[in-house]
Amino acid sequence: MAESSEHRDVTRRSAVAARLAAFEARIPWPGPQVTIRERRPGAVAAVHGVSAEGLSAALAAAEGEPEWSPAPGSGQAAECGPLTAMWTGPDQWLLVDATATPDALVERLAAVESAGGAVFDVSHARVCLRLRGPAAEPLLATGCPLDLEAMPVGGCGASVLGPFTVVVRRLGQESFDLWVARSYALACVEWLEHEGEAFGIAPEW
Repeated sequence: MAESSEHRDVTRRSAVAARLAAFEARIPWPGPQVTIRERRPGAVAAVHGVSAEGLSAALAAAEGEPEWSPAPGSGQAAECGPLTAMWTGPDQWLLVDATATPDALVERLAAVESAGGAVFDVSHARVCLRLRGPAAEPLLATGCPLDLEAMPVGGCGASVLGPFTVVVRRLGQESFDLWVARSYALACVEWLEHEGEAFGIAPEW
């Protein structure tokens, strides 16, 4: 007999925590030039088939006029309270709510589905890795074809990093978030470890 869903353990477990805890920091003098850590956002959803205007209009209809900063657009990440919308392609978005549960985020996005978009809960299918430090951009540039020098703070885009498909978001001049499929997250961390040896890389807790 199948296990009842109400008794199934759906606790989200880190795909990379043990690796980050175990790897020996590779820190040449004068110290680490890039650090890596895992972020644990509350809920993540992929949204397809809705424009920036449609996304804003649907959320406005559901919960009042949203105040995006900046307005969602191509190559940008926009914030509205705890909700962040990252552009990943034409009419495609990765939405993250730092405070919501996956069910709550999907419910919040019901208006997007009513407007013709498709919403997929990917909270357990994505891992977010944060890189910080003066070598964060050069490290990413060794395997990512995006023009990172031209990417403004708040910019984002779907691309590859070495053999991995990722979504890159620039948080600051020396900090980036990488969103990668959970099944490849451990391998991605190992790739970053290896490529980061040339710059000096260490885990950040």
